[in-house]
Amino acid sequence: DTAITDNGDDTYDISVAIRNNSLQETNLGSVTADILDSRNNVLASVPLEDGAITLASEQTLTHSLKKVALTAAGKPASVQLRASNTVTLDVAANGGECTDAYVQLTADGKLPDTLPEATNSINTFLGWFTQPTGGEQVLPGSAIAPGTTLYAQFEYKVGDNVILPDYQYSRTPADPAMDKETAQGIDVTYYWTDNEGGFADSDAVDAGNEWTAGAPVYPGTYYIRAKVSGEGFDAFNTNQTVFHVTDRDPRYEITVEANSGTFTYDGTEKRVSGFKTLEFTFDGVTYTVSGLTAAAAGTEVADYTAAVTGTAVVKDSAGRDLTAQFTVNKVNGTLSVVRAEAFTANVTANDRTYDGTEQPLVNVDDSTLVGGEMQYALSVNGAAPDDSAYTASVPTASDTGTYTVYYKLVPDEHHSGVAPQSVTVKISADCTALLDAIADATGYYDTIKDTYADIAAALKNAIAAAQAIADNEDASQSVVNEAAEILNSAKTLAENNAAFEVSKAAGALTALSKALAGDSEEVTAIIAAAKAAIEALTYDETGTPAENDARIDEILTQLDADLAAQRAAEKAAFEAHKAEKKAEVEALTQPGDSENAQKILTDAAAAIAALAYDEAKTPDENNAAVDTIANLAYAKHALQNTINEAKAFYDTVKDDEKHTEIANAVKTALERAETALAGDDPQEVRDAASELATALETAKADKAVGVCPYCGKDHNGGFFDRLVGFIHSLIYFFRNLFSGRSFNC
Repeated sequence: DTAITDNGDDTYDISVAIRNNSLQETNLGSVTADILDSRNNVLASVPLEDGAITLASEQTLTHSLKKVALTAAGKPASVQLRASNTVTLDVAANGGECTDAYVQLTADGKLPDTLPEATNSINTFLGWFTQPTGGEQVLPGSAIAPGTTLYAQFEYKVGDNVILPDYQYSRTPADPAMDKETAQGIDVTYYWTDNEGGFADSDAVDAGNEWTAGAPVYPGTYYIRAKVSGEGFDAFNTNQTVFHVTDRDPRYEITVEANSGTFTYDGTEKRVSGFKTLEFTFDGVTYTVSGLTAAAAGTEVADYTAAVTGTAVVKDSAGRDLTAQFTVNKVNGTLSVVRAEAFTANVTANDRTYDGTEQPLVNVDDSTLVGGEMQYALSVNGAAPDDSAYTASVPTASDTGTYTVYYKLVPDEHHSGVAPQSVTVKISADCTALLDAIADATGYYDTIKDTYADIAAALKNAIAAAQAIADNEDASQSVVNEAAEILNSAKTLAENNAAFEVSKAAGALTALSKALAGDSEEVTAIIAAAKAAIEALTYDETGTPAENDARIDEILTQLDADLAAQRAAEKAAFEAHKAEKKAEVEALTQPGDSENAQKILTDAAAAIAALAYDEAKTPDENNAAVDTIANLAYAKHALQNTINEAKAFYDTVKDDEKHTEIANAVKTALERAETALAGDDPQEVRDAASELATALETAKADKAVGVCPYCGKDHNGGFFDRLVGFIHSLIYFFRNLFSGRSFNC
């Protein structure tokens, strides 16, 4: 039994009791008390007494040690007595633990048949040795000198195999690890090789590529092993492990697009070839595509497909073939030979004076004509003529009047058309006879104006009327001739002006001055009522002039209040109308709308929201400005959706030689639609949408011609494919025949 008392001054009092449980006297020799911490490390060793200790049978001997100072840092936990015939067990040297610090030798000076085992958290206990490292192992039952220290030695733990999961090309691999926990003080370095079969037995321990210098990148089979090194043993290698760098999943995706080009027709062959780019960069690595070609050539106005052909090969900058890591999409290019610009003939008006003959209305200079035939037509009731009215003949006329001659260029297959243009032509009346009559009448008027005033006045009016006809450029020849005959006619008109009181007139003018260009009928009525009230005032003899003027001012003040209220109400109604139309525009958004379609509505809603009331316009005109934006948005949104549908269809047929004509028709309609979409005329946009929808419907119907009604495919291949198509047609025919359904042959 032992007891430890802390004196509080870094010393301890120790009490130990030794009991001999045998039935005979026991000679212990000298005895030392070892003070231990919780891990059995010795903090101090103190002899109990000088000389040998002998205990009689079943005798207990108690010893007290006072003021014992520790020789090693720590907290005392227990006391162990050590007789001179013991052996010390040292585990601290190699980082182990043991429940016993000593072993009692037998009477004949040997170790007991069983020795305690030391433990280490990660190493394996080998046994007790005469040295911390090396030395000789001492076995149980061995003879040994008392006081000898035995040292626990351990075998370092290290795994046998390297663990490394497979990883994909361009992905970051996991760090390699051992299959067992590695002991402290052990260095593990990983090496890999792509040698077939892996590492050879004759390879050095550090053969291969060190993992920390770079893991393998390219797909393939690899081997990895670890070099194990540490103090006290020679470096060695673990078993090698197979791992793989696999292909990417999903693969990198690249799109190789052939070059396109647009050229204006000039009679020479045009060409495009090559690609927009054949270099692509992913994760900092640049790859180059080879093995593909694309080219197109043509002279006539048409679209030619630069088809991408060949097998794509993708390599990195080191020339390594990495095609398996990529999905290569191919997009054909287009060579477009477009119509050249056409130029009309120089058409000028053939203005002239009436002479009774039929003559061309315009002069035509063909020296500027390029790319087609000129055609002409006259306007009807001021409206532009229909296309059917145009002919190659230049219009002629003989009667006086103003004529509008329309002309256009009908292009040939290599040139673009020119929109119809017009020129105004004037055939003026011959006023020679009328002017002679006016000169004669004027000379006569001068002879009578002082003598016969009334007659002179009548004649003067007649002369003036005749002169007006002569000055009228639009007068017909028949009117001019008749005017010469009735020159002596006249009539007199008289006009009188009324006077207004100055103050009331000023008040009325003030009321009128409050009118704005955009006033509504309600505002105009308010102003008119105020003006009428002012004009209806009569002078009040009982009041002063200032008081009478104040009555006018009262009407004007009330007018200001009424105008402010009415105009505020009109602006509020305008804001409500804006909100309603903005909501209608925003509600047009449909699932699946393209970005462009959404932008049309977003921009329109923003434009409506930004509109400010324009006082120079009437309320109806302000509301009409909102409606114009909304209506244009409705039309453009519908047109954009039709364009998107048409483009999607065009993409399905543009590279199919069987549908070149269909593709070109849709492309032409698309170009017209895009032009209308860029404009601001709602009617033109609606017309373009209708035309494009019709063209698309026609194209879809044309594409469906020749498609098998049974399986939906065309059977335009070889003999066997055509035979399958024939059989399918029979099945379709009889199936509908016996089911009673109608069908198209």
